Amino acid sequence: MNPHISIPRQHGSNANFGGTTPTARSNGLRMPRLLKFPQMDFEMAVWEMTHLIIAPKKVFRSIYYHVLTSWPWAPTETKNTYHLADPSFTYLLSSFQLLTGIAWGIATQGYVGPTLRLTLMFIFVHFLLSSLVIATLAYLLIGRLLGPGGKGLPPRMRRRGLFGEEGGGRDGEAEDLEFGYCFDVAIRAFFPVWICLYVGQFVLWYLIRGDHWVSLFLGNTLYLVAFSYYVVIFFLGYNALPFLQHTELLLGPIILYTVLWAASLFGFNIPKHVAPWMTLGRSIRPLPSQNDAYKGTSTALDKPSSTSPGPAPEKQKPNYAPSGLLAAETNTVANTSIVLKYHEPPETRLPPSSQPYLLYIFKASDLLSKLTLNERSCWLFGRERIVADVPVEHPSASKQHAVLQFRHVVKKDEFGDKRGGVGLYLLDLDSANGSFLNGERVEGRRYVEVRHGDVLRWGESSREYVVLVPPKEMVAK
Repeated sequence: MNPHISIPRQHGSNANFGGTTPTARSNGLRMPRLLKFPQMDFEMAVWEMTHLIIAPKKVFRSIYYHVLTSWPWAPTETKNTYHLADPSFTYLLSSFQLLTGIAWGIATQGYVGPTLRLTLMFIFVHFLLSSLVIATLAYLLIGRLLGPGGKGLPPRMRRRGLFGEEGGGRDGEAEDLEFGYCFDVAIRAFFPVWICLYVGQFVLWYLIRGDHWVSLFLGNTLYLVAFSYYVVIFFLGYNALPFLQHTELLLGPIILYTVLWAASLFGFNIPKHVAPWMTLGRSIRPLPSQNDAYKGTSTALDKPSSTSPGPAPEKQKPNYAPSGLLAAETNTVANTSIVLKYHEPPETRLPPSSQPYLLYIFKASDLLSKLTLNERSCWLFGRERIVADVPVEHPSASKQHAVLQFRHVVKKDEFGDKRGGVGLYLLDLDSANGSFLNGERVEGRRYVEVRHGDVLRWGESSREYVVLVPPKEMVAK
């Protein structure tokens, strides 16, 4: 299939130029073929996608259509156009966005609702809406500024059109920029962005998310290539129109992108800041490292090492929080009819105050709050505000959903010796929609140890609770 025109075919006065016969051959209105899939040229769309990467100039060879139109209030006339109403490219790239949206959703969200929302965002906002906005701006500005007689620009020698004299129509008629052609250019310019940022960034994410300079250089360069390629395709699309002048000005943003890219190499990692916004997720969010989270605390980790034994460790302070013993006898909360579903076990202990456990609460990409779990030995999560230590507003959460409990547990090491220590454990209180640890539902009424970096979630709530435990150096000292 030859996607561009080199020699026009002769069909009398109403010639049709183009690799595909226009749909509006009848005397009726020219209607878009949005749902007529058998008439769409998907082979041409695949050809265009391939050549947008290897030879983008070939995609925008001026394809000139001379179509027959008829209106109820006007006689039959011919119309010259560079736009062919074939949405095959849009459908094909939307299907690619669907696949990448599912892949990003599984990797960053882990459950169905947010994955579906992310997929729809990829298709209808990132691709279609952004292309529509850019096409509208191009339609309103480029025709006025770069068209014949554009204000503020010096005149230049008009280029000879493919099928007309000096950029005019086939019969010497003046030509105007079409909105359909602007949208065609916008969606085709999006294709290399999809290759770099939606596929390439997903594949290389664990390489470009690092803190070393190679990750910084590779990640920022990926964004530079994506946006620069977008500008190049955008330029080639409008440079193919013979009635536009000074289209080389459209390459100007590449200079700005290059300057920003060079400045970003001094420590600003673009993927780390853009990807969480792009994916609406936080599995790729920049959480503090274990040591950074505990910087500034008056703990043994921040004290200089010394051969002297140092001061004695701080004694555990009295815990005046409710012990649960009174509730155990009555099984109800005083002055209420609320029946408690959980009472602390005999092995309940508080970790030393010098070893703080931290809990970060996120919603989308926003950090809502940060809790120090050492303040009490047990934390109850649920919708019942009277008894819940951390209220959960989502309707899928139970009134008493789950608890985080500090327990003293004795374990055997690799030599068979028994060693005891205080650890943090999760217990689901037979909730209706379950408690999730790192995306997996935990069994009800069974303690599950929580470790550093674990992510907790209650029911279908989008909030995530990230636990940071003291570093081993702090625990050892």
